[in-house]
Amino acid sequence: MVQNPRHVSDILTELMVRGGYFRRQWAMVLEEAWCRAVGPDLASVTRIGRLRRGVLEILVGSSPVLQELTFGKAELLSRLRQLLPDEPIHDLRFRLGRIG
Repeated sequence: MVQNPRHVSDILTELMVRGGYFRRQWAMVLEEAWCRAVGPDLASVTRIGRLRRGVLEILVGSSPVLQELTFGKAELLSRLRQLLPDEPIHDLRFRLGRIG
């Protein structure tokens, strides 16, 4: 049975989706925006987690840093929205976790 030929761009897109290329690219964009929003000192002791239903999870290496981020949450959220205006980030959730 002969199938209709497919355009190479359709095949490449399908392969990229299957291989998780777009998900990895998105994670890199999100990580870069987070680093710009918090600055290098806080970026070194935090990691982005999942973005689920508009809530971005942030892993934090220590309780004092978690408290600092919690106090600055509104400003951080505002910065992220400026850096990623097309993304639906509505809230930040901080939790202690292992960094590195």
